Amino acid sequence: MNLPFRITSRLPVRHRPALEELVFFNARQDQLRHRIVETIDRYGMPEVVEQDGTLRVRLVGAGHAQSLFAVDDDEAPLGLALFVREDEERFVIVHIGVAPAYAADGPHAHAHLFFHLLQAIRAAARRTRGVRYVDLFYGAGRMRHIPV
Repeated sequence: MNLPFRITSRLPVRHRPALEELVFFNARQDQLRHRIVETIDRYGMPEVVEQDGTLRVRLVGAGHAQSLFAVDDDEAPLGLALFVREDEERFVIVHIGVAPAYAADGPHAHAHLFFHLLQAIRAAARRTRGVRYVDLFYGAGRMRHIPV
């Protein structure tokens, strides 16, 4: 399958406005407001930062977070996954955001961008010594526990 995006850990600085739109002004935020507030309370507020000439998203007041981006041919962000290594055996996905066109009801839903981001995190977990699970934080302390 020829996907209209690729997954990367680097995002050019020129795409800062598009990344901020995806992280802070995503059209679906109202539907997930309760979950977002609980995630921020537990893991910290996301912040877009420039590091080594590229963009990443960090969590203010929390440990090291890692970002993966789905990007188009111009390297503009179409999706973001933010995760942390909470303990020796697991990664926790604290945020996944996708552009409205790639959401479940968008015109590019058939590309399954959300699931490709999830699979990219699972692949990173497989390459990381000791990690056996990827958890997706749902809020209210609930996790979706996915074996690596």
